[in-house]
Amino acid sequence: MRLATWLGNSLTWWLHTAVVWVIFGFEEAAFLGGGSGAAAVVAQGFKRSIRRRRPNVGLEGFEASARNPDVYSFPSGHTCGAVGGAVAVSFVSPMLGSIYGVLAGFIAFSRIYLGAHYPFDVLGGALIGAVSGWATAELLMRILPELVALWSASFG
Repeated sequence: MRLATWLGNSLTWWLHTAVVWVIFGFEEAAFLGGGSGAAAVVAQGFKRSIRRRRPNVGLEGFEASARNPDVYSFPSGHTCGAVGGAVAVSFVSPMLGSIYGVLAGFIAFSRIYLGAHYPFDVLGGALIGAVSGWATAELLMRILPELVALWSASFG
């Protein structure tokens, strides 16, 4: 479970994105990294606004088995980023979307299992991540061709 949580760290998503870029290509990496990154940013906005305390603070005598990256619980940023990346990349690669969807499920479960989040935090993270991933994919489908053309003209 700790490995699943580590795989969902926001910094680890840069590694996911780099590996996908090398193996599958720029477009897949842009959608995975973009979806995950956008979802993580949205999650942090919610966390800073709602400020829900984590279970290890809110439940007397409860100890989490995970180190938490911040003090706020809702929504689960790990889940949000994982689902956001999975949804976005599924627009250009259903196979990668499926792989990352399964990984997102493990990451989400690990956050509850390790005591870092309440179940509602994870469900909220999944919903926010899905919407963020979808919105990112919609945006990238419109602007990515122009960005690639601009990049090629400038540096190609």
